[in-house]
Amino acid sequence: MSDIAAPILEYIYDLTIKDRSPAFLLLKQDGSIQDWGGKLETYGIHSIKKGDPIEAHVLILDGFFPLDEEQTHLPCVETEDGVSADTHIFQGEKGYWVLFLDATMEEARQKLSNWLK
Repeated sequence: MSDIAAPILEYIYDLTIKDRSPAFLLLKQDGSIQDWGGKLETYGIHSIKKGDPIEAHVLILDGFFPLDEEQTHLPCVETEDGVSADTHIFQGEKGYWVLFLDATMEEARQKLSNWLK
């Protein structure tokens, strides 16, 4: 990805995920939290400490780690605060990355589409 100029990456970010309240967790192989960032409070994730097990903050990820696949995607999962999130989990050099993107609008579109059928 280093071949892509910073302004292009910024544009892609603004175009695709900026308005989706991105937030992330970085986990060790055993599922313990080692780093975090973004708008985690949007997804009901508060008071994190390094070393906490992921299950203490994100119930839907209980039993996922260690992960059998290199990546997985959980679409439109309702979080503890009732926000629908697309949850992406993928392996990196430092551990497992968990990315949350607000899916509230997509879920509303799907419900409307189903209702109109």
